[in-house]
Amino acid sequence: MLASHIVGAFWYLLAVERNDTCWQRTCKGQLGCDTNYLYCGNQRMAGYDDWFKDGNSTLKTKCSAKGDDTEFDFGIYKNALSSGIVSSKKFISKYCYCLWWGLQNL
Repeated sequence: MLASHIVGAFWYLLAVERNDTCWQRTCKGQLGCDTNYLYCGNQRMAGYDDWFKDGNSTLKTKCSAKGDDTEFDFGIYKNALSSGIVSSKKFISKYCYCLWWGLQNL
C-alpha cells in the first residue's frame, strides 16, 4: 500500500511536469510569449493580458491530451491529463486516482 502511494504521487508529479514541458515548448514557438507568463505568481507582468488572450487558446489546442491527434507526446501521463485529474480542485479525487494508478501498476 505504501509503495502504491509513493508510485502514484511520483506519477502525478511527473504528469504535471510533462504538461509544463508542453507549455514551455509551445510558448517558445510563439511570438510575444514569455515563459514567465505561464505561472500564477507572474501574471501581473506587462503584456500578460495581451498574450494570454491569444496564447491561452494556443496552449489548449497544442497541449491538449484529449484525443489521439495530439501534437505533443505525453507518454504514460496522457491518461492523467486527459482524465482531468490534474486540473481538478478536489483533493480526495486526486488522492484516490493516484492511489488507484499506483496499485494498478505495481
